[in-house]
Amino acid sequence: MGADNAFRDDWGILIGRFTDCEFDSFGAGAYVSSYYFTNCLFDRAVTGNSAGEPGNQIYIGNCTFHGGYLGLTPYLNPVSITVQNSAF
Repeated sequence: MGADNAFRDDWGILIGRFTDCEFDSFGAGAYVSSYYFTNCLFDRAVTGNSAGEPGNQIYIGNCTFHGGYLGLTPYLNPVSITVQNSAF
């Protein structure tokens, strides 16, 4: 991921709900987790989700991304990915 991971599931199930948060120069990753980000700022953050299991969801709403990287790769199973009202 390129940056130190602030959180990561390492193939364990993790559900993260983040509202009004700021993520500054960090890494986060997942394989089989669900993440919900609402009204968050990602400043030079390296964030990604790969694989997925049935029922996993990624929601990004009203967020701002400045620099960094966002990678969403649902290659094993259908994963619900919603990105709305966000700036990149």
